[in-house]
Amino acid sequence: MNVPRSAPDFRLTNFSLWVHDWEAPPGRERWDDNWLSVTAYHESTFGSFVTGGAIVQSGTIEHALSEFERLSSLLEGTARFASVEDGFDIRLEGQKMGQILLTIIMTSTNVNLDGLWPEKHVYNYRINQSYLPEAISGLRRIQQRFPRY
Repeated sequence: MNVPRSAPDFRLTNFSLWVHDWEAPPGRERWDDNWLSVTAYHESTFGSFVTGGAIVQSGTIEHALSEFERLSSLLEGTARFASVEDGFDIRLEGQKMGQILLTIIMTSTNVNLDGLWPEKHVYNYRINQSYLPEAISGLRRIQQRFPRY
């Protein structure tokens, strides 16, 4: 899977997310509605990880936006933005003095002749609240482009 060259729709430190389109046109199948085709990418000094597909639902964006806004306002508690399927899990925990513990988990399941090989990478950061406005703006833009129906 390739990383898009355009600016990401959502960014938080070294994590980027591009939302490409709906997986299927609205209203075709109740169980398929609200799935978004995305590319998720994390880069660090230890390497990079890319995953994607129809792994996020539009309701997930709505929920994450609410949690990020609450964390930004109170500077305490937790917020989470995670794919429904294998892919990514972003967890934020408010600390003292506006500090935030950020955990980014990237996962995928690879299939080969020996069976399934789950892959998992965990990245931990200490950030401050100055990262939240850009992340919140990205979630808002995605929600406006892909509202839950």
